[in-house]
Amino acid sequence: MRAKRGERSARDLRRPAAFSYSSSNRTISGRNENTSKSKRKPLARITVSEQKLRARRSLMQYWLKRSGYVVATIVIAGCIISALTVAVQPRIVATNNTSTIDARTMSVYEQLAADYIASSFWNRNKITINTAGMTQAILQQRPELTDVSVTLPLAGRKPIVYVTPSQPAFRLHSAHGSYVVDSRGVALAREADAAYISDLQTLPVLADQTGLPVTVGQPYISSEQAQFMQTVAKTLLAKGFAVSEFGLPPVVGRELDVRITDVPYYVKFVMDGDTVGQQAGTFLALHNHLSKQQITPSQYVDVRVPGRAYYL
Repeated sequence: MRAKRGERSARDLRRPAAFSYSSSNRTISGRNENTSKSKRKPLARITVSEQKLRARRSLMQYWLKRSGYVVATIVIAGCIISALTVAVQPRIVATNNTSTIDARTMSVYEQLAADYIASSFWNRNKITINTAGMTQAILQQRPELTDVSVTLPLAGRKPIVYVTPSQPAFRLHSAHGSYVVDSRGVALAREADAAYISDLQTLPVLADQTGLPVTVGQPYISSEQAQFMQTVAKTLLAKGFAVSEFGLPPVVGRELDVRITDVPYYVKFVMDGDTVGQQAGTFLALHNHLSKQQITPSQYVDVRVPGRAYYL
């Protein structure tokens, strides 16, 4: 049965209203509109100029970081290159006999090493420098050196060149001129060019009558002969007899004539290293015997025969 107009059915009374209104707040679909609006965040508006500024700042920060890496790389590379670079001017260190080398000669060694370093691009760094070649170049030009070694420091740039000069032993007087001979028998230099030897005039003379040629940098006598002479000088000096001159007779052989300070005659030795002590002892015994007898030989004493002595 259809309800009359103006009358509301029970179903309509039970159905909730779709919209309701109040005097204080308007409610739509059961939600508070004012509360919803208050919780909304306004959208941030970024202008074009602000975007460009932010992009510029970001780009600047990027390149600042990159430039820092580049600078650090350059600094590290510079330190490595500096540590590996070799200075042209080295430092010279004499390992022994420093009293026989003056400042002028040390500067000569330094210049020789500097010239060798400057002669090649490959000698300007620690990786490719030819230290063996430098050693040979200095030894060839300076025969008074028995050894040369080169050290490259880890921190510094100057190479350290260690030089070992030989010990001057004799002043050679020959028909070809005056020379300095070292303890190896090598002719070091002409006596006029040996100003670097401070005690040159105290060396015994080696008077040569053989006429053999003399070449600077080459052996004039054997190392055994040179050692024999030095042993004779030391043995006699220990007993109070100073050798003033060694003589090599005209006939090339093993004879050695020894002149002693304040003794009017010379002593004939045979250059045999195994009997040097015995020969020196024979001379000393004969000298004491002749002194007691007040006998002075006019020319020489000969101790070349083992256990015997002759005089004239």
